[in-house]
Amino acid sequence: GSWKDPESHGFPLAPMLPDEARLPGLFERAHWGVVIALGVIALFGLVASRTSWGYELRVAGSSGATARYAGISLKRKITTVLILSGGIAGLAGGIELSGNADRITEGISAGYGFAGIIVAALALLRPSGVAAVALLFGAVQVGGLSIQTMGVSSSVSTILQAFILFGAIGAGVFSRYAVRRVKNDKTDNQS
Repeated sequence: GSWKDPESHGFPLAPMLPDEARLPGLFERAHWGVVIALGVIALFGLVASRTSWGYELRVAGSSGATARYAGISLKRKITTVLILSGGIAGLAGGIELSGNADRITEGISAGYGFAGIIVAALALLRPSGVAAVALLFGAVQVGGLSIQTMGVSSSVSTILQAFILFGAIGAGVFSRYAVRRVKNDKTDNQS
């Protein structure tokens, strides 16, 4: 079909992108996709925190019963959010393709969707934290690729990301549930 490159010699590759379809660079290894991503985060943060739609979205996400009582259609909110998130994921894929990759290949996504779920969870679903956590995870990912030149497996970066995730989960659990010391009446009366 049209996605198959006639010069790929049977490998599942799409044709190379023309130069006109590539995002221009900002500096060394960054392109305008960084600015677009930060803009999407800022726009979503503003819409979610300063509009009635964002308020209804937070209510629907916090408590379905409360949303129904307030007259908010859960089906409509879920459908709208699914469509918007699919559109944002498509935009991210287009940025990845036109910014970093030369063509569509089989392994172009490299698990970015799963990393995005972890980033959102670590950012506590707050748009203001997403950029910082994504930058941290991106640095760990790039560091993992860089240490391969020293003969160390790139799986170290995945393990480090898991440690960060489990550390954050553990910190959340320990901050929510404090250990209390219970005084024993028998030992208190004996002293």
